[in-house]
Amino acid sequence: MVRHYFLAISLVFFTHCNLDLPIEYYISSSCLENLDEARAIVEGADEWNEKSCAEFFRYIGIVNDDWFTREDLQDGLLVVYCVDDEENSSVNEIIDIDKKSAGYSIADIIIRRKGALNIAGYRYQHIYFHPKDASIPRSYYLKVFKGLATHEFGHQFTPYSHNIDERGYSVMNFALGSQMAAYEPTLLDIWGSREVTGICERYGCPPADTCPTRPTF
Repeated sequence: MVRHYFLAISLVFFTHCNLDLPIEYYISSSCLENLDEARAIVEGADEWNEKSCAEFFRYIGIVNDDWFTREDLQDGLLVVYCVDDEENSSVNEIIDIDKKSAGYSIADIIIRRKGALNIAGYRYQHIYFHPKDASIPRSYYLKVFKGLATHEFGHQFTPYSHNIDERGYSVMNFALGSQMAAYEPTLLDIWGSREVTGICERYGCPPADTCPTRPTF
């Protein structure tokens, strides 16, 4: 099923009772193969800052580490890795190969390029009704890649987790191929609803009337 195939799972190895904000993060040199992907990651994290008018994430720099290992989960650094399928055995050890997700937010963030491409292809065909054999523009792939990065950064707000279609339009939607999956944080992600608590309710943000970039839907 598409909903399961495009599921982005949050595997929580460490529970943050009290987050030290801003959350500092690094980008792995594995993402420098395509500099536009590295920029999309920074922009994806910045979406949380912009939509909340609070500094939740702070980019520190590049780390010369292009191969994710299980030991990286213990080094105390939040690093974003860009991985190509079947090349990184440590990633394959962690995930269920038959239920690969496009991204993972654990002690580090892992983004699968093929997963991002699959989401882009599905949405391009089934939501925007382009022909099955149509080429996916790089700009659209990067839009999806950035949205995926934003989604995975959102999982750093433990225990903040997935939303579902019935709750409304959300970047933290359970199924990234859904029409209800946003590319950036929405009001549901920032402020929440009766069913879910948004980050501003949980961690505090400036008042809405002082935040012109706060989403209204």
